[in-house]
Amino acid sequence: MATNLTFLITSKIDDESEAKNSLLLAQEAFRIMQRSWMLGIRGLFFLIASITWLIHPIAFIVFTILILLYVILIQDFSVFEKKK
Repeated sequence: MATNLTFLITSKIDDESEAKNSLLLAQEAFRIMQRSWMLGIRGLFFLIASITWLIHPIAFIVFTILILLYVILIQDFSVFEKKK
């Protein structure tokens, strides 16, 4: 993320056509950073579930199912958001 932000901050914009291209580049960079962040957070969630294997196999199954439901229902489909 820091590398992408550094690239965006240090880029020079001289004319209007480059400004439009730079805006598209910035939008794409932030989209990639957001996807990388979400994959990292999901990896940490499942790491916690994997550690529960040391406690008990049933705890591992329960935590894995709960995390999977959380990721799919709340983060992917946004079930509990208010619809406009």
